[in-house]
Amino acid sequence: MGELGQMYGLVGRKADAQKILDELLNRAKEQYVPASSIASVYKGLGDYEQANVWMNKAIADQEGSLVLLEVDFEDLTRANPYYPEWLKKIGLDKF
Repeated sequence: MGELGQMYGLVGRKADAQKILDELLNRAKEQYVPASSIASVYKGLGDYEQANVWMNKAIADQEGSLVLLEVDFEDLTRANPYYPEWLKKIGLDKF
């Protein structure tokens, strides 16, 4: 759901992205939701401050999906100021 929400945000479907974000945040109150999924939606919405908060939680939780961070398209867009910091924190900045 996080990736879908991110894509909605990136293509301008902000209301759809926000619906997914709200759903993920509500689910997270009662069950496990990967913090990286929530971060993805915030990234799509362009809210890099909140994306950073959630991605740092994902890093602290050592989420398995973080190994895919290096091949994330954000590296190409350079829009996210936190992206290099995240790579460094998980040890992928050297590749």
